[in-house]
Amino acid sequence: MTNIKTSYLDALKDRILVFDGAMGTSLQLMKLGPTEFGSPDLVGCNDVLVLNFPSAVEQVHRSFMKAGADVLETDTFRANRLTLADYHLEGIAEVTNDDYQNFLFGCAKRQDSCL
Repeated sequence: MTNIKTSYLDALKDRILVFDGAMGTSLQLMKLGPTEFGSPDLVGCNDVLVLNFPSAVEQVHRSFMKAGADVLETDTFRANRLTLADYHLEGIAEVTNDDYQNFLFGCAKRQDSCL
């Protein structure tokens, strides 16, 4: 983690960094359904996509990197117990956040990108 923080701070000294774009909007444009989300009850809970349909999330991240984003943010819109309770998923908040962090690092490494 220190290497990433150091790389980020060093890059920030040299230039303005571009953050990624509108993840939620990009996912909505894909018109994903119950199959991708994992069940009809989970449609709209974008946080579960990293667990149930990670290729959609990676596709969005790749598009941001292709457009020149230097920094990727996680897809954890509601990944906390309170808001995940709307989907009866309050018990997976920590898992979702940990999985997403690992997923994002892997995505960036595959694209030879700096987070």
